[in-house]
Amino acid sequence: MPIGLTTLTFDTIAWPVVSPPRSPESLTTRRIEAFLLSALHSGEATRAQRLRNAMRIWHPDKWEGSWIWLVEERDKARVMEGVAKVARALSELLNAESW
Repeated sequence: MPIGLTTLTFDTIAWPVVSPPRSPESLTTRRIEAFLLSALHSGEATRAQRLRNAMRIWHPDKWEGSWIWLVEERDKARVMEGVAKVARALSELLNAESW
């Protein structure tokens, strides 16, 4: 890693929930929905736009290709588990949105 570059850990990532999660298990659909679909978040965007924008950030392939190299080795599995949980929750919410 280049000198001066900050590394990430599970605890330093800005997960899409109101309060920091303690573990990947605490990244629930309900908590993610409460954050992303709050009236205080992206007020101009529709619900579907907010969810699609979040999926662009939290898609596991995006993380594997763009961000995982910044994560400390000891936290990589935990971070990818969290990213997968967020992506599954977003998929659920997007599917519900299309009904």
